Amino acid sequence: MLDLRSTYFKYLDKGLYFGGNILLKFTITENGEVTVVDIMHSTTKNAEFDEAIRKQLFVCKWKSIEDENTIESSNTTVTAIFKFQE
Repeated sequence: MLDLRSTYFKYLDKGLYFGGNILLKFTITENGEVTVVDIMHSTTKNAEFDEAIRKQLFVCKWKSIEDENTIESSNTTVTAIFKFQE
């Protein structure tokens, strides 16, 4: 399960008070595995935190894509903003 909030609170517990948005672009295979995660933009001003969030997306398992009409396997690319604030 993806729990980005606990990662954020872990950094807040270190006394690092910050917030902001991270724009991530990631690829999900037809099996539900994340293969690529890129940080497109961040306003957190905390590169260590941004990298921790990026790495956590690799652990996430998405629902498999089962499409009988698809002959070739396909990947899905998602671009999403993750917002963190105290």
